[in-house]
Amino acid sequence: MASSKAKALDKVGQEVTEMAKLLRESTELQQFVNEPGMPGKERTAGLHAVLSKMGASDVTMRFMDVVIENKRTPELLKMLEKFTDIVAEQKGQIKATVTTAASLNKNDLENVKSGLKKILKSGQTLILEQKVDPSIISGIIIDVGDKHVDLSVQTRMKKLQQIMTNM
Repeated sequence: MASSKAKALDKVGQEVTEMAKLLRESTELQQFVNEPGMPGKERTAGLHAVLSKMGASDVTMRFMDVVIENKRTPELLKMLEKFTDIVAEQKGQIKATVTTAASLNKNDLENVKSGLKKILKSGQTLILEQKVDPSIISGIIIDVGDKHVDLSVQTRMKKLQQIMTNM
């Protein structure tokens, strides 16, 4: 029984990930999903067509029906992303995001990975995403689960400005 649930979770997880990717990449689909005046039947038919073409399961189809019925399609992408996070968590995968002003070289990225792996519990695996944001000037920002560590120059400068303003 547990294996059948795990297989269903894997399948639905893959479908949700694929739908989220499609929604992020297609402005036409975004407009369709977020169109405020569209009747629910039209939206249901359109999204069912997309899901059918993907080969989506009944579970995913029913989820979409509930989202449409409750008029929550503007939040669909957030829901899909959150579900993907929950599936990863169930599998023991911990997502970490590392943001730097410039792309890290392979050696620095491996150092960050090895440092983050030390905080993982037994059976957990690290899924590392690297982002580049030149506005942080220098330093690093690390997000792991609900933990946030900001060691960027931008944040330090803002704190210094606040201190100077309050003098």
